[in-house]
Amino acid sequence: MALTKISRGLLNTGVSDNSDATAITISSTEDVTLANHLVIADDKELRLGNSSDVTFKHHNSGYGHLQNTGLLYIDAETISLRTDNSSIGERVHINSAGSVGIGMTPFTGQTGYSLQLGGTSQTFISIHNNTTGNTVNDGFSLGNDASNVYLTNRENTPMIFSTNNAERMKIDASGHITPGADGTQDLGTNSKRWRNVFSADLQLSNVDTGGNDVDGSEGSWTIQEGENDLFIINRKNGKKYKFSLEEIE
Repeated sequence: MALTKISRGLLNTGVSDNSDATAITISSTEDVTLANHLVIADDKELRLGNSSDVTFKHHNSGYGHLQNTGLLYIDAETISLRTDNSSIGERVHINSAGSVGIGMTPFTGQTGYSLQLGGTSQTFISIHNNTTGNTVNDGFSLGNDASNVYLTNRENTPMIFSTNNAERMKIDASGHITPGADGTQDLGTNSKRWRNVFSADLQLSNVDTGGNDVDGSEGSWTIQEGENDLFIINRKNGKKYKFSLEEIE
């Protein structure tokens, strides 16, 4: 029903509660169409539901407020959240497939990309908690720019990598890398080998592993390089040896 004016039969005025000086109730079994804007003053609410389950409000401090007592459903083919009151100010885009784009419209050419982030020259996710602080130099971040991909712990704490709900590798705050458990994990396999290993001194130890496959003993050795020779130090008794090398060319 389109109303050009409100008649007495449809308008009841009175005090509905202590906070409303002139509450207006429109009772109709048909649709009500407004030919112009519905204007509600600052700090006054638009209430929906028998118990005011959903309320909309604009505060005089300049921000809006949507409140719901239970689940809030927004049902649309595409949902766009914008800022700056601009058509180019879209910040979040949810398409009909449920993919969420932050800073971008999510692409649909590949499946499984449910959350997508886009920026200008660089894009980062920053994660904080109540002990890390919340500045650009706090917490954990991951992202990329035109040249690199970054995975950064900005705290003086280790980074732990896990699979199957178990720690597999740790990088401590000084950059040292350790396995998740002692003597249980390999670096490479017979069919997936690292091409070269570059290191300074080579530390070798099978202590507490049950011994070697030749005489069953356990040892701890360090191989070091000299200008013309290779040296090996027995870390259990302190004795030092030199490899006997034969020049072939």
